[in-house]
Amino acid sequence: MKRFHAVLLVVTLVVMSVLASCASAPPAPTGPQVIADPAAALRVIERNIIAAGGIAGIGMGSSTRQDIAMQKAETEARLKVAQAMQTKIDNLTKKFVEEIGSAATSEVNEAFSSVTKSTTSKTLTGIVSLGDPIVTLETSKDGKKSYVAYVILGVDPKAVNTSIIGEVQKVPNLYERFRATQAYDELQKEIEASTAGK
Repeated sequence: MKRFHAVLLVVTLVVMSVLASCASAPPAPTGPQVIADPAAALRVIERNIIAAGGIAGIGMGSSTRQDIAMQKAETEARLKVAQAMQTKIDNLTKKFVEEIGSAATSEVNEAFSSVTKSTTSKTLTGIVSLGDPIVTLETSKDGKKSYVAYVILGVDPKAVNTSIIGEVQKVPNLYERFRATQAYDELQKEIEASTAGK
């Protein structure tokens, strides 16, 4: 009987040590992970910002140096934000001209041209990162390694819209007519929506 208990004790200790070693063993490596679309998460952020009336742009850059890849990505994202800002103001100008008639087209275009330059300049200084950058290290077929960086930059919807209204207010004659338009109402709704979400 003592012998049976001794054997049982030895078997129990062996099983316990095997289980303990299995539990503490690191997981077996699975090999490199393949990310089919590294910028997918950034595109979701971009869509949400744009849907809220803001402006966002994703930039991508590649280089053998990580810092250069990041700089290229940020430059491309800034350019996309500037282009989106220009498009937003151009569309607003077009709606405004359609509502007030073509008689004042040249006056409106001149005034909005000034608004565009000033607003774009101010807004672009308020560009912020909207998500963590993604950097991947890729190897080409000939064995050369390069970093590929993805960034998303943008401007808060409220900052964009209040900046446009602030610049239009500097031209009193234009502002009074602008306030009576649907384009103005749309901007105000975007401001309210972006403020309510905070």
